[in-house]
Amino acid sequence: MPSIIHFTTVHSRTDTRIRVKQVSTLAAAFGQNVELFVQDGCGDEIDATSGFRIHDTGLRPQRRISRMTKGAWRMFQEIRKARPQIAHFHDPELIPVGILLRLTGVKIIYDVHEDLPRQILAKSYLSNSVRKILSLAASSLEWLAAISMNHIVLAGATLSHRFPSKKSTCIYNYPMVDELTVNALEREDSNSKQFFYVGGLAKTRGVVEMVQAIDHVTDHEASLSLAGPFQPKELKDEVTREPGWKRTAHVDWIGRKDLAVALANSAAGLVTLQPTDSYLQSYPTKLFEYMMGGLPIIASDFPFWRTILDDIDCAIFVDPLKPQEIARAMHWILDNPDKARKMGEVGKNAVKERFSWDIEARRLVELYEDLLAA
Repeated sequence: MPSIIHFTTVHSRTDTRIRVKQVSTLAAAFGQNVELFVQDGCGDEIDATSGFRIHDTGLRPQRRISRMTKGAWRMFQEIRKARPQIAHFHDPELIPVGILLRLTGVKIIYDVHEDLPRQILAKSYLSNSVRKILSLAASSLEWLAAISMNHIVLAGATLSHRFPSKKSTCIYNYPMVDELTVNALEREDSNSKQFFYVGGLAKTRGVVEMVQAIDHVTDHEASLSLAGPFQPKELKDEVTREPGWKRTAHVDWIGRKDLAVALANSAAGLVTLQPTDSYLQSYPTKLFEYMMGGLPIIASDFPFWRTILDDIDCAIFVDPLKPQEIARAMHWILDNPDKARKMGEVGKNAVKERFSWDIEARRLVELYEDLLAA
């Protein structure tokens, strides 16, 4: 029986924070007593790199309400049967499952990836009244988690104001050192004119402005590469009508190895999220991945992001709502390749020294050692 189980009904079994970083780190520290429980209908497997077992609890229900009820109940039954010492979950909708498992004597960790109440308030397709009600419900649910769980893991310090400091720990989603580094043979073009974005493609994430920006770049060899799903899917129809789409390549998903190659063959990374409450104080993973990949960054001019990169000359800050300003930053990158390359080197060194997963991994293992000993 496993001593430690991570579980999710929402995230993919390939999720980088869960599988590649956290579960792999714990498997290295605690051996085969660590497992990952998912719900995707793809069957069980053994992680080829770290050797831990991934247990599939069945096909995820398609409808959200069914996933939150039938899917969650199925997950609860599987974990109760396994009887771990610690269970660590990653989805707010599994808070009731966490509470039930806590009542059976399992030590529970709730991993808060994002500021859910603020995210709900930014969902423009919902009416103001519905947004407020759902945001309040999410806040109440997480308050219940705060008092019920053994520990809370936070993906960023800006989430800490909602949880008791005595039972919460920040585990930042920093990249693993050298994970996104490729050899010379995989670097197709050291003078690339491709601008790259990885992550969900939504209006609030600036996808429309990025496509508009590439159309303003006068060097017609310059291109835009987008890696991630459109949210919602219907948004793609709108974006493909933009003139800049002719200079845009898109894939719905990219693996870690292909991501490394894409970074190595890009001129700069884009993180031009729009100034919503949920992004103004965020720690975007892609920011640090671009740095690890040695890319200069074109980033939204948020005061908080400036504090993160205060003494690191690796980014050009722009107004994310102005495509022509993004385009001017692209022009600068193309016109100053040596300076841009130096910015990328500075960013990569900063990740190795200050923003690497190695630091977070030690903190995660120490947390588990304390909980297992308690």
